[in-house]
Amino acid sequence: QPKDHIAKRLCLGLDFQPQVLIEHFALEVANNAIQDFTSGEVDAVYLVYNKYNSVLSQTPILMQMLPFAKPEKA
Repeated sequence: QPKDHIAKRLCLGLDFQPQVLIEHFALEVANNAIQDFTSGEVDAVYLVYNKYNSVLSQTPILMQMLPFAKPEKA
């Protein structure tokens, strides 16, 4: 569910800037994921998305965001 203040602004047509909304929701998702991880509610946080190769080809990507992986020794 969208936050009330964002929904009201959208309904009124105020500040409808897609990039600002995307950044707002991305920050909210990131903050929630960090909070859930640091509180112990979840053991790990993953980002899942499709990498666009062409109209007919997308590659699913699964990327662990938290906890950070230890760097491999060279």
